[in-house]
Amino acid sequence: MHRVFAYGTLLARSHQRRLFGRRIPWEPAALAGWKKVRCVGRYFGIIRQGGSRTEGGVLLLTRAELAVADRWERIPNLYRRRRVRVISAGRSCACWVYVPVRRPAGGPL
Repeated sequence: MHRVFAYGTLLARSHQRRLFGRRIPWEPAALAGWKKVRCVGRYFGIIRQGGSRTEGGVLLLTRAELAVADRWERIPNLYRRRRVRVISAGRSCACWVYVPVRRPAGGPL
């Protein structure tokens, strides 16, 4: 299984059912040092920003579901996947997260 930190549409039950054919349970989590911003049309991304914190959730995806999520996030054109550490249930855990390929106005990636 693959842990993915999601902060937008991947947390929505309707998107989960459409993409994966099932609801994916998730645990609340936070990513320190990153800020959620609107960056790809109507979609959000995250940028590095000291002192910031992005709230979201950790999903457990199969390898096949991770490939579906990669296609949904349009890797490598719009987003890329990178490893981060998040805090979930009081513990630090390694997760994948999707970050924009292009730098949004006003922020570093």
